[in-house]
Amino acid sequence: MQNRQVLFVKRPDGAVAPDIFDFRDTDTVEPRDGEVLVRNIYLSCDPYMRGQMKESGYNRNPFELGDPLPARVVGRVVASRREGFNEGDYVWGFLAWELYTCQPVSTQFLIVAQHQQHHQRLQQLHPKLLKIFRLL
Repeated sequence: MQNRQVLFVKRPDGAVAPDIFDFRDTDTVEPRDGEVLVRNIYLSCDPYMRGQMKESGYNRNPFELGDPLPARVVGRVVASRREGFNEGDYVWGFLAWELYTCQPVSTQFLIVAQHQQHHQRLQQLHPKLLKIFRLL
């Protein structure tokens, strides 16, 4: 599978512009013991990220040039070598701006199993309720 990453390549001077980003296409890697491969679905773009783009950072270390931007992500497990995480599970955690992320599971990386169960129950009750649930 091909992975596409959004790289942070230049510190902005003023407003964030497209030229501070670049794309890199790579092969995805197979998960090792304790890791999961996630197909990222939703990537966050939060106001604090602008501060992290500065040389000094905002409240942590600044973002590294040449790396994908770290962000909160919702995704779906496509391969797992970690007990408790199965193919098809929806997860969220602090991953990166890329199509696929492969990394060890940490306490910041949680299964959204409860939401999957609610999703299925709502679908059984009424299809219109499912649309409302997706907004939550």
